[in-house]
Amino acid sequence: MRLMDCDSLVFHWRPALTETKRRSYLVPNYAMHSLRARVKDALMRKPPGLRRRTEGVELHRRLTATPVALRRNRAARNRHQAARARHDMRAWQVERRKRTRHLIELGGLVVKAGITDLTRDDRAMIYGALLWMADKLKSNQAEQARGLWTAKGKQAFEGH
Repeated sequence: MRLMDCDSLVFHWRPALTETKRRSYLVPNYAMHSLRARVKDALMRKPPGLRRRTEGVELHRRLTATPVALRRNRAARNRHQAARARHDMRAWQVERRKRTRHLIELGGLVVKAGITDLTRDDRAMIYGALLWMADKLKSNQAEQARGLWTAKGKQAFEGH
């Protein structure tokens, strides 16, 4: 069988056998598609032993690809949940974020005042100093302490 395969040709030459003599005729392009498919299938068939080995390789490839796909899927799910959590606007979530931001700002003031360096990051000492401040604000000297500390804080904010 002889195939003339050229993209510019619309018809392909294919010889045909009849009972009396050999004659040739032209076959339209669409008929060659099924012929090419049959020839390709025949060429792609493998002996049984080789087929089993390649199927085993294919099975191994698919089995090893499954955990990778699962990890990728889990990572995508986690990214999606994190993005949803960032944009969550429920009332309790908004309040929780406000409180967290407020606490971070107060911690920043402690660092800005240099208390962490002066106390060598001793949290018990810092907490004790804050408790002393709270006791001072509850005492009869509260107004005097408020005025003094407010003036010092304003001066520090303007100076730094």
